[in-house]
Amino acid sequence: LIRHTAAYLTANVLSAVFGFVSVFLFTRLLTPDDYGLFVLGQTATAILSTSLFAWVAFSLFRYQTEGEHVDVRTTALVGFAASTSILLAGGLLAVLAAGVHPLLALGTCTFAAAFNFFGLTQNVMRARLDAGQVMRSSILRSLLAFALGVTFVLLGGGGFGLLLSMSLAFLLSCLPYLRQCWGDLKEQLAWATMRSFLSLGVPIALSGFIFSFSGGLDRLAIGTLLGKGASGEYGASAELVRQIIAMPMLSIASAVLPIAVRLLASEGPKAAQRHMERGGELLLAIVAPMAVGLAIVTPALAAVVVGADFRPAAEALIPILAVTAIFGAMNQGFVHASFHLAKAPRLMFWHGCLQLGTNALVMYPLVTGYGIRGAALAMLISEGVALAGGLMLARRGFPLSLPLGRLARVGVALGAMGAAALGVRAALDRADLVAMIAIAAAGAATYAAAALALDLGGARST
Repeated sequence: LIRHTAAYLTANVLSAVFGFVSVFLFTRLLTPDDYGLFVLGQTATAILSTSLFAWVAFSLFRYQTEGEHVDVRTTALVGFAASTSILLAGGLLAVLAAGVHPLLALGTCTFAAAFNFFGLTQNVMRARLDAGQVMRSSILRSLLAFALGVTFVLLGGGGFGLLLSMSLAFLLSCLPYLRQCWGDLKEQLAWATMRSFLSLGVPIALSGFIFSFSGGLDRLAIGTLLGKGASGEYGASAELVRQIIAMPMLSIASAVLPIAVRLLASEGPKAAQRHMERGGELLLAIVAPMAVGLAIVTPALAAVVVGADFRPAAEALIPILAVTAIFGAMNQGFVHASFHLAKAPRLMFWHGCLQLGTNALVMYPLVTGYGIRGAALAMLISEGVALAGGLMLARRGFPLSLPLGRLARVGVALGAMGAAALGVRAALDRADLVAMIAIAAAGAATYAAAALALDLGGARST
């Protein structure tokens, strides 16, 4: 588990570094309106991706992970082609009937198709437990996305150019791995397999739409009620938090779940449960200190990284979004694992309904009353409610637990880290690069020492 997590974490840390630098550059090269256009395009892409492609990606991963004797890649490719056709038809309809700007429709459709083919290719790698190949492909994608994004923006492409550059980066990143992942297909298309994909994956797609719509509701509400400039300000802060916190979460989840599926198939439920307990502790032990540290270092981080037009919003939003990310990580990386292992997409559907319902209930009054800060508070509330409800739903899926002793050890380490970081921040009383590095270093060193002493996630015993 530690070895696989380290490989995924390496790739995602490098991706986060490029994302970090991208926020630094693009919040200076683009206006809030231009950046807001990119944010809204990304949001639409996320919703389309989960609505049309999640059923293929989930089914491929779930079946292909069971062992070398299983090959469902042909069925996955046919499903991907069908979903892409629907996507393109929908994009054309949006231009002709709804008056959507052709470039926005083209950028969104291209980004959705490219993003999901790259994800499908990586799912083949994950199913083979080939963490090294996932790491290399992710690094290549990060390099290309950064280089092409900067090039397109400097050439005057604005938000549209940035969206199209991301699409091209995902497509080009697939090329070196086409033969390894999609060559030598052993399976011929069988409608029985396609029916299995549909029966397992369509409820996942519906749940995916609900989760992605809930996850993008903040940006959609801001864009509708406050304008795309406000969406740009909010989106820059949200992207910064995502790069720093969501990437490690995805690294751990990518390592934990495939091994749990193998253990469930080969050794039974108890072995998978023990593995998930350790994985849940590792997830919390990595994500929680990053979120707390991010909240503490926010004044210096905003001053150094974010452009002047985006800075006031970042100072107000990042602490809220960082705490929200802890709840989100536990929902996606721990609670959802129960539904996956139990092959119970209906539970994920109800979990998504709970989150979306809560979000829809509180979003409008909070945005109209508190602006973009209200949107962040709405996301915090919905993720918190979803975590509490998800843990109860998990009892009906594949039962998971996280012993209180493990939680207490993480809490002790967090307390030590917070005290050290806050002490350095108070002593320096400044918001610049020196302060950002000093606060982060003090917190990280203290937490690392505490994590080793307490053996969090098996850091010392592994």
